[in-house]
Amino acid sequence: ADDVALLATASVSFLLEERLEQALGDVVDWLTANGLELAIEKSEAVLLTNRNKHNRMTVRFQGHLFESKPAVKYLGVSIDPRLHFREHAELAAKRASDTCRHLTQILPNLRGPRQRTRKVLATVITSQMLYGAPFWFPSITAEALHKMEVVYRRVMLRVACCYRTVSYEAAAVVSSMQPLALLAEERLEMYGGILKSVARDHSIRKWQTAWDTAENGRWTHRLITELTPWLRRQHDEVSFHLSQVLTGHGCFSEYLHRFGKSDSDSCALCGASPDDVEHAVFQCDAFHLWRAETCVYLDVDQLTADNVIGIMLRSNSDWQRVTSLIGRIMTAREEEERTRQHAPGGAQGITG
Repeated sequence: ADDVALLATASVSFLLEERLEQALGDVVDWLTANGLELAIEKSEAVLLTNRNKHNRMTVRFQGHLFESKPAVKYLGVSIDPRLHFREHAELAAKRASDTCRHLTQILPNLRGPRQRTRKVLATVITSQMLYGAPFWFPSITAEALHKMEVVYRRVMLRVACCYRTVSYEAAAVVSSMQPLALLAEERLEMYGGILKSVARDHSIRKWQTAWDTAENGRWTHRLITELTPWLRRQHDEVSFHLSQVLTGHGCFSEYLHRFGKSDSDSCALCGASPDDVEHAVFQCDAFHLWRAETCVYLDVDQLTADNVIGIMLRSNSDWQRVTSLIGRIMTAREEEERTRQHAPGGAQGITG
């Protein structure tokens, strides 16, 4: 018989040992009577307690000794004495990290699969990390959860084609992937009988609240303030160039200068400072004609950081028109940056 669990409670360890030994005998007798056999040599024990002392036990049965272990695995979940699930998080993060490393080889930021395909591949890693979530999520520690979130962030960066310096919060929004904690809580609600659609609505509302109060990703929040329209859009996806604009991490002098990859934060095309993403896309004189041409097609007076996402979400054609403009601007800036890097004394830029 596989995956048989035996639970007993007591106020002191020696009494717990007696109860387990008696219960184990009853279980073995029942299994034998029904033509089944328990692999005693494979059995393990763990003592669930918050005590710092007297937190060990030894169960004796049919000549075998079962000493309580720091953690045991049951149905794929590692259970530790305090139910903090640190070891489970470490193992889940390691498995997911190994899978992520393989996926990274086929998901480059440039010339890789489209975002929709990336998200499908990412579900493999998400499933690995969320296995058993209804059981471990209510009591997992923040430290243990963070170990899994570190790997999950790497997945989101690949799905959204973001630079590796982008924050967890911004990467989640740009990739349209819910934060791991909210996904785990959603699984818990569904396990309790709540419909998936209702649980998802709860998650989005909680995500919106967290997004509005997060310290990181403020530029992304300015562009994508409301999550629901962004998450429910039906047209097109985020490209490498668009992800740079949505996060502010990319081929911008202010960004490169901040990380010591450029001697100046001024725009090499018009001389303005700082050359951040807002200047590059919405203000730089070098691209005035391109922006004016796009505004004519979009039937708007001006493209700004405050209206660009709303315009893009109007239709697929508007999305394509804006992303085409962004692609032209970012390509021109990348060509200028490559020229600067190859010039005598040029600095090395950051890659995604």
